[in-house]
Amino acid sequence: MIFLGLCQSVLQYGISVWGSAGKTTFIEIERAQRAVIKVMLKKPFRFPTDQLYKEFPILRVRQLFILSATLRTHKAIKNRPDYQILLSKRVLHVPLPNAKSLLARRCPSYSHTHVYNQIIKSYNIKGLNDGLCKKKLKKMLISLSYDETELIIN
Repeated sequence: MIFLGLCQSVLQYGISVWGSAGKTTFIEIERAQRAVIKVMLKKPFRFPTDQLYKEFPILRVRQLFILSATLRTHKAIKNRPDYQILLSKRVLHVPLPNAKSLLARRCPSYSHTHVYNQIIKSYNIKGLNDGLCKKKLKKMLISLSYDETELIIN
């Protein structure tokens, strides 16, 4: 509860804007998150990261971005006038905005839709209400490894 209240709330603040930043930008934030968890669990400095997240099942920073982006896009899709048409399709795919540069692909309007399309390919969240969608996504994201998380974003 302390971690969620003090640390994760700070990490989630503004994650929809800076969450699609490059992998190297996140290294410092991820290290800080791991350091806090290691101190809370009284683990040594060189404790393995994968084992740390198995013992303390919380979302990594990149997974927080995926959760935030997917939930925001899911809510936005439900408010679209063509929502029923999208639901009737066998494969749900939300069209991406036109982005020709790498900088444009880092903008929330593009990155959120991209992440949502990646999630919807593998996990059926189509037609779920917001609460069920969030529970299913959290459960799925906690089970992913670091590399699998990066595949969703890239």
